[in-house]
Amino acid sequence: MCFFAKQLVESKVSNNLSLNVEERNLLSVAYKNVVGGKRAVCRILSGMDTCEGSVMDKYKQMIENEIKLTCNEVLMFSNLFAFFLAESVLKLASRQKDDAEVFYLKIIYQKSSECYEKAKACIKENFRATHPFRLGLALSWSVFCYEILKDPENAYKIAKEAFDAAIGEIETLNDQESILLMQLLRDNISLWTQETTE
Repeated sequence: MCFFAKQLVESKVSNNLSLNVEERNLLSVAYKNVVGGKRAVCRILSGMDTCEGSVMDKYKQMIENEIKLTCNEVLMFSNLFAFFLAESVLKLASRQKDDAEVFYLKIIYQKSSECYEKAKACIKENFRATHPFRLGLALSWSVFCYEILKDPENAYKIAKEAFDAAIGEIETLNDQESILLMQLLRDNISLWTQETTE
């Protein structure tokens, strides 16, 4: 079912269409069932007596990684539709002759900012500054501020803060994904430094 839901989302995105209520429910149920099943397996494996490094331990790790991949896929879809929605609203607003664009931008920013702050607090509490989740959130939010909200100063501040925090914990960096995310943050900081100083 996840495969079908994924194909549906990819088809909609490639045609610049959004999901209707039934399609959103299908996507939600498909991924919820997959993750729920894998979580049940993890609970069973956690209750079993296994020694570190055993086959069961490795199997549990494999299932946990599959859960992460599935959740990241859902987050990617959510980001695609959030950007699609924001761009659609801004295009509609820019065709109007009044202050509609500012109005819609303000709504998008307020709601997005609330979600970002909640995610940031949760991630900051649970993950090191070099963790891919934390770096990825900062990268996504800074790019959103730059590209959608047209706020290069805030984009720069978010990216710089995340990059500096990660540099402060560089000894904990051993993940290739984290290295790539730090490079992207650094590249954006360089680009946005030029724009904010001009």
